[in-house]
Amino acid sequence: MNNAGYGFRPKRSAQEAVAALKDHLKAGRTEVFDADLSVYFDTISHAKLMKALALRVSDSEVLHLIKLWLRSPVWESSLV
Repeated sequence: MNNAGYGFRPKRSAQEAVAALKDHLKAGRTEVFDADLSVYFDTISHAKLMKALALRVSDSEVLHLIKLWLRSPVWESSLV
């Protein structure tokens, strides 16, 4: 398998990484993919994301938990 590495590389984008993942999945590959999505959810509209999720998730409690998760602060320990 090609380990293309899209993170922090010149002339590579997150969109290209997602497209590559989709191509691999469509080809029937079952390997585990490691994708670092740090800061991704800070850059997209949470309202649009919730509307898109509501089209696929019918459980209002799950949607509520996702909304809380999107709003929750992140705490990182320097001891880890």
